Amino acid sequence: MKVIETLRRELEPLNREIAEALRPSREALLSFVANQLYIVPHDLKALSAAMVKANELDEYRFVKTLIDGDFAALEALRELAEELGVEFRWESVDPAAVAYTLTNNGKPRPSGRGFGSLKLLCEVGTWKR
Repeated sequence: MKVIETLRRELEPLNREIAEALRPSREALLSFVANQLYIVPHDLKALSAAMVKANELDEYRFVKTLIDGDFAALEALRELAEELGVEFRWESVDPAAVAYTLTNNGKPRPSGRGFGSLKLLCEVGTWKR
C-alpha cells in the first residue's frame, strides 16, 4: 500500500492547511452532520458494489479496508449526531449531498481500479481526523 501512504503524505499539508483555516459555525457543523447521515450509508453501498467488481485478493482486501473504515465512520457519525441532537430528516439533506452520492452509484465514469481507488483515497482523509 505504498501508493496510499504516498498520497496521504502528499495530501497531509493540504489537509492540515484546510483544518487550520476552517473554523465552522455551529450551524455549519449541524448541516455537515445532517448531510453526512445521508452520504455515509450511500458510500457504504457504493463500496459494496465495488466489492462485487473485485477479482484479485488485493482488491478484496483494499475494498474491505475501505468498507471497515466507512462503517467505523458511520458509527462515529451517529455518536456525534446524537451528541449534537441531529437526526436524519429528508428536508435537511442538501441537494449537493444527493448529487455527490449519485457519482458513486455505479453510473458510467472513468474506468479502472486506479480511478476509483484514487477518488476514494482523496475522501478517506476526512474521517481520519
